[in-house]
Amino acid sequence: MADDQSTLERAQKLKDEGNTMFARKDYASASVKYTEAIALDEKNPILYANRSACRLHLKQFLDAATDALMATKLNPYYGKAWARLATAKDALGQPEASTLAWQEAIDTLPKENLTESERKQKSEYETGLAAASKALEALNLGADQSGRFLFKNDERSLLPWMCALAMIPQLERERKFESSAWTISQAYLSLEQGNEWMNEMKTQARGGDESTRVRLKVIEFFSNAIMLDSRAFHVGDPDWGKKFNLQMRIENSHHKSWAPFGPEKLFREVEDRLAREGWESVRPALSTTVRSWIMFGFLEGITRRNYTSEAEHMIRAIDVIKWGRETWKNVPSEDRGVIFLDSFLRGVQKLHIEALVKVCATEKDIPIKLQRLEDLLKAAEEMIKGIDGSQAPARQDGPSSAAAFYYYPRGYALGAKAFYYGRKAELTDTEQARKLHAQAFFNYVRATKDIPEDDEQHALYLKAAIEHMIKAGAPVGVQLKCMEKLRLSIERMGQIWGKMLSAQQREYDFVGVLGWEEKYKRLLAEGEITEDSCMVFDKTINNGPASTT
Repeated sequence: MADDQSTLERAQKLKDEGNTMFARKDYASASVKYTEAIALDEKNPILYANRSACRLHLKQFLDAATDALMATKLNPYYGKAWARLATAKDALGQPEASTLAWQEAIDTLPKENLTESERKQKSEYETGLAAASKALEALNLGADQSGRFLFKNDERSLLPWMCALAMIPQLERERKFESSAWTISQAYLSLEQGNEWMNEMKTQARGGDESTRVRLKVIEFFSNAIMLDSRAFHVGDPDWGKKFNLQMRIENSHHKSWAPFGPEKLFREVEDRLAREGWESVRPALSTTVRSWIMFGFLEGITRRNYTSEAEHMIRAIDVIKWGRETWKNVPSEDRGVIFLDSFLRGVQKLHIEALVKVCATEKDIPIKLQRLEDLLKAAEEMIKGIDGSQAPARQDGPSSAAAFYYYPRGYALGAKAFYYGRKAELTDTEQARKLHAQAFFNYVRATKDIPEDDEQHALYLKAAIEHMIKAGAPVGVQLKCMEKLRLSIERMGQIWGKMLSAQQREYDFVGVLGWEEKYKRLLAEGEITEDSCMVFDKTINNGPASTT
């Protein structure tokens, strides 16, 4: 009894220290204190709610939601916890969940005779509910985006992965291993294997109850496909989402995964389970946990454009992978599992970087955008450093895996660095902006060296490089060389990517950039400029140069 009291007293002391740090706006340190207190008093809802508040300030919305939800489970009448859950769900772009949470927060308040503090809370909660309801209405009007990934049978032969698959025999004969066909076709095959296994799902009624039998490892096939090349994702069944959600629930339940919870619970429990049940139990549980986060995050982004949620799910997976790599660094890979290999980590980091780029591109709040840009730069530089410090794989030994887990990740990371400098340039004064545009085009050009010439992304990076070259005032000769490469890339990507253009691809406007090639050549022929001339202008590439230096 005395020991229990002593433990609770230590937890209270840590809570008080956390409160002091929170008051000083040192949210990271306060979060650590609350975490230490939870380890001593894990049934205290206030500790979870307080840590949720810290994580809201730290923009860790997924973890903030997990903590707030735990607080509401421990105390269903905890209004502030419901409000924090609602706030986190708002930030994650999940208005259907936030409307429910805001209503729960309101329902915890007395119906009459409210105090001044309670009236203030009610006003805050009702304002939140109104905003969430409006967001939910807008979401419903926009409808589910998953239909964008349904294709008719007569379109199949035009799809990039089908075009790529048809090219593989010739690429093998000619020993051409630097083609985007390798990764997109392999991603398609993995996706199809997952669909085939998922379609073996059987539901039977027994005595008024229903039971469903599934083949396991479907999540593994799908997540492998996404990491190989997420552009291969498509569905051929309108009920795919329902089937997948059921498949994911069953696989997570079967392996007793930590996916419904979060990294904190995993970190607390995994060693004990390992001691009791061994790697045969823990390995699939860890794999299913990480792969479920990858898939849920990816689907949040691609079907609902919820890029914040996508990025946070990817960082959860990365955190667990890094933690496991360090904790079990002396454990053989066949025991701890493939999710702790360099290649797997790079695959998830690439998805995280892609999500962060979309977050930065769509974020309207400038301070938040600036913070997310710094997050993007940090993630990109970490990826580049890790890959540059490792040995390059031989493409001929496995062209799809070499590209997907070495060259593409570095190319996308360099492209993300370029994106960072370009967005920073938009928010900077003129002279500094030119230097940032120069950094942007330099990194876009570097990125193209890791992306095959027949990949649409190669052409897009070249296009972006040219745009920033013009804004930076790069010499005309340098720009013309890049424009020539762009023309070749557009021609080469056509065999795979040009037969059926998606809505996004139809927006690609190479004409405006290549229009400058014609203008430069005319000015060169007329003697108005030389290849060393630097063409500088301010905002767009369609208004012509503002000055010639």
